[in-house]
Amino acid sequence: RRLADVINAMRSFTFLLLLVVLLCAVLLVEGQRKKGTRGCGKGPKDKKCQRFIKNKQVCDCPKELGNLGFIREERWFYDKETKQCDTFAWSTQGGNCNNFLTREDCEKACL
Repeated sequence: RRLADVINAMRSFTFLLLLVVLLCAVLLVEGQRKKGTRGCGKGPKDKKCQRFIKNKQVCDCPKELGNLGFIREERWFYDKETKQCDTFAWSTQGGNCNNFLTREDCEKACL
């Protein structure tokens, strides 16, 4: 009986430890995803975007696909690695201000 109690306690501990590790992994991934997005706005509909575009701050922001969803819309973003504008499939919600309707808008803002 005592051995069974020890085994059950170890199973419970292992399960809790696994949950903690999983939670830490999720938080780490979310933190990495958000890293570098401060000052990038909350999506192209954010009122702050015009200010970020005017001072070219938006050009340093990473590409963000937006919130999860099935609807996708082609948009343009500035890729600071390649120093050019490129397309991506935006979810139509969320993301950041590095999100332009046309290539011309992107190039005007960042080149």
